[in-house]
Amino acid sequence: MSLPEKVKINLPPKLMSRAPWPSSGKEVGQKFGPAKKSCESSHFFFAYAHAGLFRVLEIMHQQGSRIVYLPAFICDVVALAIRQAGLVPRYYAVDSCFRILWPSLRKVASGEIFLSVNYFGLQIDTAEVRNFCRKKKLFWIHDNSHGFACRRGAIDLGNFGDISLTSFRKVLPARNGAVVQINHPHLRALLSHDLMADRDLRAEPGRWKFATKQILRPILPWILRLPDFTQPCKPTAPSVMAYRADPRARRIFLRADRHRIRTQRRHNYRALQTLWLGGKYPFAKPAVSALPPGSSPLVFPLRIPDLQAWRAFLQTARRKRLDAHTWPTLPSKVLRQSTHGAKRLWASTVFLPVHQDLTSQELVGRVSKVADLVMTELGLRSLQKKGKRPARTGK
Repeated sequence: MSLPEKVKINLPPKLMSRAPWPSSGKEVGQKFGPAKKSCESSHFFFAYAHAGLFRVLEIMHQQGSRIVYLPAFICDVVALAIRQAGLVPRYYAVDSCFRILWPSLRKVASGEIFLSVNYFGLQIDTAEVRNFCRKKKLFWIHDNSHGFACRRGAIDLGNFGDISLTSFRKVLPARNGAVVQINHPHLRALLSHDLMADRDLRAEPGRWKFATKQILRPILPWILRLPDFTQPCKPTAPSVMAYRADPRARRIFLRADRHRIRTQRRHNYRALQTLWLGGKYPFAKPAVSALPPGSSPLVFPLRIPDLQAWRAFLQTARRKRLDAHTWPTLPSKVLRQSTHGAKRLWASTVFLPVHQDLTSQELVGRVSKVADLVMTELGLRSLQKKGKRPARTGK
């Protein structure tokens, strides 16, 4: 596939006919190499991933792009960045395991932008997405915001897609921090100059506030009351937060022990998976059946299809200071219309922490206490002892 004609790049004709993406993971490694330590040519830092996405889309809109295809189950700041860049969001569907439902993408205009999401670091079928984008002649932006330290074989997931976004602030103790990685050499030539100019962005205010939170982090859950996650959140920002990345965040990103982070998060994820697959708590089950190799999970997605049980779990976790929460803050249009069932998926899923600084014993103990209280509240404990099947308690 060659780039769409409307994207005009001053490159030699031989380069213009080059395919934008190799046909196998091995070729990706040969072409781009492993995760890079130098961030001069293809890596660009921003305070937040949606700000980096906004700048990329703004430049591509100037080159003629009009539409971005993205999942309906998405954070509102992504749709905000698309709209402020002057493009139109078109939503597609994902299933309850966060896999793309391709029938919702029957009508796609060639030459536009396709945004895929590596939900919670649990990976997607990159070969399937790559083939779809080749067939439909789409630019591929891989939203790897949740996927810091994820790998596909020996390849870092930031190397997939024509452009990828990784929000490492969600995993590392950084005040802010996201990186835009341009993997396509043609797009690198198009975008690099303007993204380099974004280094002059102003710093985000509130450094001392973040430092204070880091010091008080071990006791914050006992000081501050967690939000009520049973209620849909309002849009988080009226405009894109275009700040430059904190200099310390860049150093943290480059020096992070990715192997240790990935190993501990996977260990915590498996401990929770064993807990919920044991049959002790019939009101919930893991949303994803297996943890793919190389994944570095951001959270543990828990499916609670019964609305009463879902609310009871979130409210009990809030009382017990367990950081169980919902995601995402859906775009207002998606929330209002429940586009492609995104609102139903939101109201049946809870996300549990698997942070690398937690031990699996501590994590499982705290989650078990919350689950036991929920069982008692729903009246399932007595039924379980009698060997009866629990009745459905909500719609």
